[in-house]
Amino acid sequence: MDETGLTTVHKPPKVIADRKTKQVGQVTSAERGILTTMIGVVNALGNYLPSMLIFPRVNFKSHMLNGSPTGTIGAANPSGWTSREIFVQWLNHFIEHTRASKDRPVLLIFDNHDSHITIEAIDLAKNNGVVLLTFPPHCSHKLQPLDVSVYSPLKRYFNEACNAWQLSHPGQTITIYNMSELLNSAFPKAFTPSNIMSGFRRPGVWPFNKDAFKDDEFLGAFVTDRPNPDITLDDETTTGESSDDHVNLPSTSTDKSNEIRAALTPEQIRPFVKAGPRRKVTRKRKTTSILTDTPVKEQLEKEERERQLKRAKTTKRNIANDNDSSSEDDLELELDDNSDTDPPSEPELPPDITATDLQVGYYVLVKFCMKKTKKYFAGVITSLNADEAVVTFYKNVTVL
Repeated sequence: MDETGLTTVHKPPKVIADRKTKQVGQVTSAERGILTTMIGVVNALGNYLPSMLIFPRVNFKSHMLNGSPTGTIGAANPSGWTSREIFVQWLNHFIEHTRASKDRPVLLIFDNHDSHITIEAIDLAKNNGVVLLTFPPHCSHKLQPLDVSVYSPLKRYFNEACNAWQLSHPGQTITIYNMSELLNSAFPKAFTPSNIMSGFRRPGVWPFNKDAFKDDEFLGAFVTDRPNPDITLDDETTTGESSDDHVNLPSTSTDKSNEIRAALTPEQIRPFVKAGPRRKVTRKRKTTSILTDTPVKEQLEKEERERQLKRAKTTKRNIANDNDSSSEDDLELELDDNSDTDPPSEPELPPDITATDLQVGYYVLVKFCMKKTKKYFAGVITSLNADEAVVTFYKNVTVL
């Protein structure tokens, strides 16, 4: 399973024209397109399941899928990207079509994007016999079958469909409501059994081939090689340059001993800019894992509880910072200018509640009656005795 983006502004094909022609061009919708996400899923037998389209709207409407491939479902997200809720919706769609169960489990492989790794999705998959396996990060262009051999021809055929639509609809622009129709034209040409099976075979996913990648494919790009902080080498021994960054050019002497000179490359004269040392990473690195395994699931649940607790503490702290009319020690009432600075009356209890009904930790709403206004303060009882109760107030609401 993998996502890809389809935009309303396509890349026009190349044009063949006479050499003397002054103006040659193609038409496209605009300078910047609107993104629509497609979720595709295939298997090693060369089959595919109906896709899902995510439109950049707040609410999804059924007419957005007019002309789409058979069985396609839709969803809406203002950004046009997938989300945690949409992934759970798609997972239900996947379970329905694969008929997965605990007696007939199904292996689902995808990348470890944050929208895919949720406790709700893992519970849903585990209860329906779907084993979730994630790819290693930053490897989808080499390992993911859809990225390897399916999505590239899909984009090419989609651009051809967009170009044909523009030629047959002069003066009109492609919108998100045309995406389903255009995808229907390109989808069957790209999602062929040969393309799908090639996507599993080339990275060695199926049939399994541990030697599918050579050693040089695991190396980083030469330009982005980072220096090893544990090793310090002299400039002269590593680059052949002097300490003052001066390049030793070949000698112009006529001495026969210098007739054989090593040719300088442009890289030696002006080396590539190297990336700086990597900063210390504080966040946990993602790795490939089976999300439905109990230890992994328990660890994710623990991390989710910690995030929720941290979020709750942050919310409570923000409420305390926004409270400019009260504190834990004392409460300062801001009187309205029209109240003639009359002191407020004592807080009053509703007739059906007595002081004996209150307990420490109860949240209360206290009303103070002014001359022309009423002020309500929300707070929590921090201590209580027979004569009085100490309340910590958070916020007030003025009623005229």
